[in-house]
Amino acid sequence: MIVFGKNYARQGIGQLMDTLCRETRISTHMQLAVANDSASELLLAAKELKDAYLLSDMIEQNMANGNIPKLDLQRTLFSFYAKGRDVILPHLAKEGSELMVDWLALFKNENYMFHLDLNDSLLLKLMLENAKNGNFSVPALIEEDKNVLTPFNIIKSKVRFQLIRSYPQPSVEIHISILVKIKDIPQHAEYLTSSLIPQIKEKTAAHLEHDIQMLLSRFHDKDMDPVGLQEFVMHQTRTKLSEGFPVEARVHVKIDLVQIGYRESKY
Repeated sequence: MIVFGKNYARQGIGQLMDTLCRETRISTHMQLAVANDSASELLLAAKELKDAYLLSDMIEQNMANGNIPKLDLQRTLFSFYAKGRDVILPHLAKEGSELMVDWLALFKNENYMFHLDLNDSLLLKLMLENAKNGNFSVPALIEEDKNVLTPFNIIKSKVRFQLIRSYPQPSVEIHISILVKIKDIPQHAEYLTSSLIPQIKEKTAAHLEHDIQMLLSRFHDKDMDPVGLQEFVMHQTRTKLSEGFPVEARVHVKIDLVQIGYRESKY
């Protein structure tokens, strides 16, 4: 495991990435992360807990069961040296004696620029891979629940990119299909009524489409591309794109529900 301190990451990780790329004795499956403050403070806290694999296990558990995309040295090196794709790394924090994966750190070239919270990390995860887990909440699915958040668990998802136009401005559509289950059912909500299922699916898909589109707009404004849209267009057209962020992207989400859930017992 390698942990970058925040200041070091902001100044640039390029020199170390070049070293890691040439060092054949280092496993490409090792994890990299950015610390909330200094790397030494975080590593000392992990050492005091007497678990040599604590930090890497935390990250891998979040990738497998939470909202962080799959990452390791091999994927990071690929993003670092690829044209049209920016690096992302897990962000680690220490609160009291507790260590946690709290953000996703985004890089422009070799410099750490800003971060995503775990909700936005899931949206990025859905665009980067066919996920098998993840959690999100959607507000106001039915009229009776205007102030209630409905929590969902992703069972699996599938993403597909489609090049719609290559000139003058490249345009890409991102199609995401997600199979979900509702984690908890508010006692007063009639979620088990079959007539509500299409409404729930439609509103959930629309909510995710909106949030993913807003996230892509943030990337556009910051001239960053962790999704790899530019890389996809260049691969499809075999042409080099101009500087900046020239790819237009539209998102389409399809939601399917498994067993809707259960009513909480009165007893």
